[in-house]
Amino acid sequence: MKRNIITTCIVVVLCLVLFVSIFNIFKISSKPYDNEATFSSKIINRNGVKYYPKQDIVTLLLMGIDRQGKVQSSGSYLNYGRADFVSVLVFNETEKCLDVLQLNRDTITDIQVLGVNGLPAGKVKAQLALAHTYGTGLNDSCENVKKAVSDLLYSLDINYYLSLNTNTVQLVNNKLGGIKVNVTDDFSAVEPFIPMGEVVLTDEQALAFVSHRVDIADQLNISRMNRQNEFLKGLFASINQNVNINTDFMLNLYNDISDYIVTDISSGSLSNFANDFANYKLRNIYTPLGENVLGDEFYEFYINSEDLDKTILKLFYSEK
Repeated sequence: MKRNIITTCIVVVLCLVLFVSIFNIFKISSKPYDNEATFSSKIINRNGVKYYPKQDIVTLLLMGIDRQGKVQSSGSYLNYGRADFVSVLVFNETEKCLDVLQLNRDTITDIQVLGVNGLPAGKVKAQLALAHTYGTGLNDSCENVKKAVSDLLYSLDINYYLSLNTNTVQLVNNKLGGIKVNVTDDFSAVEPFIPMGEVVLTDEQALAFVSHRVDIADQLNISRMNRQNEFLKGLFASINQNVNINTDFMLNLYNDISDYIVTDISSGSLSNFANDFANYKLRNIYTPLGENVLGDEFYEFYINSEDLDKTILKLFYSEK
């Protein structure tokens, strides 16, 4: 079944932009960044082998919210902003690199329902993206996604979170003078049209490239996630060029997007966070396998538990 166009990438875009290439940025929230913080979670036993939580990583949950305009409260404990892009950034302090665990927004999992008073009122099986719709659309909604992701990943201890609204992708593309990508999917049925081959995207094309899935390829979110990864390659190349030319580039970019962000890292500590990880290199993007099933109305993604288990152990655990 065809679905409405959903906006997603924004997050990866800005995530990796803001936390792997900068120094002074941000403004929102309360939780200070502690550069002595360590990752913690439970010990896992597999076939008699014990896997211990890595203590040299910092985790950041990144969310792209399908919501236009500046961040503001919905005025109730429900909102219409779905988390259409969900990923966990893993900063490995020993190896000085960044890995990304990209989760399918259609993943069917347990999400917490918030009642009229904003307190937990049970759980339902639903798409991961819907976890953000419980809450005011601010920190409480982000915390609800954080809990759903943590529960899915064996009670993973997620250190921080960052969410971004849809407006950011066009702003970033504009500031970078257009991102170059290799287009392998047919966009002939989509407006704006994007030709096949190497293309420098206009702002409107950039948004379509990372968010459209109706009438493109198999129309599944996995295909869209692959395009988002392609966008990241072009993004990093362009970011490096611009930062080398103008050391204030990232700070200026932040000034354009700060009203569209929610995070639990305090403004005074965020620059320390960015400085600590400024030289880290993007190593791998992991996307757990699974099965897409057309439900009563929308696609549902059922994650492969064995593949997810292997990915979790690889990213967050080690044998001592």
